[in-house]
Amino acid sequence: MSNEEDSYTPPPSRAFAAWPLIAAMQLAVVLVLIGLFVRAAPPRSPPIEERLRTLPVDTTNNAVLSAIDRLNDGRALTEDDESTARSALSLLVVSAEMRLDDLRFRTGHQRDGVQPVDAELTIIGDPYRLPIFIDGLAHQRALAHPLSVRGSSNTPAQFEVIVRYYRPAPMDTAWIAPRLQQQAPDATDAAPLLVNAATLASWRHFQQKLGVLTDLAGKARRDAASALPSALIALEQRGEPMQWRLQTPLLLTGQPYQPN
Repeated sequence: MSNEEDSYTPPPSRAFAAWPLIAAMQLAVVLVLIGLFVRAAPPRSPPIEERLRTLPVDTTNNAVLSAIDRLNDGRALTEDDESTARSALSLLVVSAEMRLDDLRFRTGHQRDGVQPVDAELTIIGDPYRLPIFIDGLAHQRALAHPLSVRGSSNTPAQFEVIVRYYRPAPMDTAWIAPRLQQQAPDATDAAPLLVNAATLASWRHFQQKLGVLTDLAGKARRDAASALPSALIALEQRGEPMQWRLQTPLLLTGQPYQPN
């Protein structure tokens, strides 16, 4: 196994002209969302329609989209990134001189703003080549780590490997456009802005969790590097089935975090 840095240091931030605009508009957008969800009567603040009309919707929406793009630094595996991850995993299997028999993605239950995404692989080949594949996970752009490995002594050996990725948990925004149509019919063109503002909030929350997730990924790789060699030797020499699974209490919220 190669030694790698388990911690990720983001590149220095660059000047971003849109951030002052986002900071200025954020309170207004939040107030609008709250006003749509719970409408007090009579309101002391301007009506929802009036608040939205004071926003430069197109300019603010473009700034929010730029902010989302800036926060997406590649460490999250979005739906659009799954095809790239599929290619990267396939190349890792080939680099380990093994054969990929099956690969599928499955999303797990979100927790504290983070949604796990598992790549479930069936890999066939020499057991002693599997650590090369596991080691290569640290060099992907998206944050990834082994979650479990099961091996059987077929000829050649067959392994069921689960690799875990993460993405921001999607927010429920389906209610925004209908509520806007009901309560602010003259400002329905602001619906995309409010949806994108919610998406921006989910990305900011995900960024706050990346330190914990990076620690978990590093621990998973170290645990696998420690446990797999002896199990693979027993599989190869004595035909003993092997199984490894990451088990670690790690706090994402107030409760111990156990991988699903």
